[in-house]
Amino acid sequence: MLLFFVVVTVVAVVVVVVVVVIVVANIFYSFVVAGFTGLLLTFQFFLIFIFSIQYARTHTFRAFWIVHLSYPIFFILMLLHGAGRMIQAAFTYYFVLGPIILFTIDQLISVSRRKIEIPVVDAKLLPSGR
Repeated sequence: MLLFFVVVTVVAVVVVVVVVVIVVANIFYSFVVAGFTGLLLTFQFFLIFIFSIQYARTHTFRAFWIVHLSYPIFFILMLLHGAGRMIQAAFTYYFVLGPIILFTIDQLISVSRRKIEIPVVDAKLLPSGR
């Protein structure tokens, strides 16, 4: 169990160092759209990573849920980040279009399943072990 906590701590430190380096680089280039959106993307991805950890999910589920519901902002920032054209022509939509289409199909299937009523035929009250 101690080894697990050591590994998690090392991974967290590495992630924090990488995020700090990326944030500093994006602050330097924040005068352009790609730099500013890169900074926001890094911050949002860092929040999603932090609130994905088991401890955060079990102790602050509301914050976990709110952060993970911010996925549309992530996609919008991705599109804006790629539209900056700092080095080459924008082709971010190649990377964003597939996940957006799959996500839209998934949401349409979820919405269609919510409207189906399932009749309850039989119910039993079982002991819960308490």
